[in-house]
Amino acid sequence: MTDMGPLQYCLGIQVLHDVMTDTISLNQSSYIRTLLHKLHMSACSSVDTPLSANLKLSQPCPPTTPSHS
Repeated sequence: MTDMGPLQYCLGIQVLHDVMTDTISLNQSSYIRTLLHKLHMSACSSVDTPLSANLKLSQPCPPTTPSHS
C-alpha cells in the first residue's frame, strides 16, 4: 500500500479539507458537468439547491424502528 497524500477525489466527488476551520466539504460539480455532457444536457438551466449551503450535520438519530436496532 502506498500513501498518496490527502484525499482529493473519491468516486467522482471532490473532497476539500479546510485545516483552518477543521471542516470537510464535498463537491460534485465536476461529476455533474461530465454527466450532463454525456447525456447531451449541458445547455439545460440550473435551479437552486433545496438545502441550505450552511447546513450543519449532526450525529445520527437513534433507530426509530425495531428493524434498525
